[in-house]
Amino acid sequence: MSQHSEPAGRLYASLRLLARFWIWFLFREVAVRGAARVPPTGPVLLCVNHPNNLIDSVLVAGVLPRKVHFLANASLFRNPLLGALLARAGAIPVRRRQDGPETPDRNVATFTAARQALEAGQVLAIYPEGTTHAESRVQRIKTGAARIALDYEVGSRTGAPRELNLPRGARAPRELAPAQPADLP
Repeated sequence: MSQHSEPAGRLYASLRLLARFWIWFLFREVAVRGAARVPPTGPVLLCVNHPNNLIDSVLVAGVLPRKVHFLANASLFRNPLLGALLARAGAIPVRRRQDGPETPDRNVATFTAARQALEAGQVLAIYPEGTTHAESRVQRIKTGAARIALDYEVGSRTGAPRELNLPRGARAPRELAPAQPADLP
């Protein structure tokens, strides 16, 4: 596991700059509380509320100093240009049940990529609700975040103990307020 922060690269740095512009343009004020709770190095699993298609990812990428690897709907990767951009930015495609035929190995590559990102000490962001919505409350949580965390933890039983930071937080799209990191037993 890497203890160094992953370099953002030119593409991600450019996208972050664009995200910061849109945050400035769209919102009069953005309050970020507890950003220091996201450690500067080591694996982090961010579980982000998803009330808006795009702005949630823009806010997270715009305010966190580390590169964030987002799990994204696989249908976004069908467009060759958008798919290439997302892949180069570090996004990982997720095939949702409602998007196609149910096959047991539908997301094997997704979970493998997620584990590899955490093993490399990277920041991984998942929207545990599995969809966007217009509701002001959290929707039913899917199992993906728990499966990723458990897969990472089980992998640690074959080697040295691992610590996975699980900051929790954002109550509204204009506020990013992660709680204290949680250690898995």
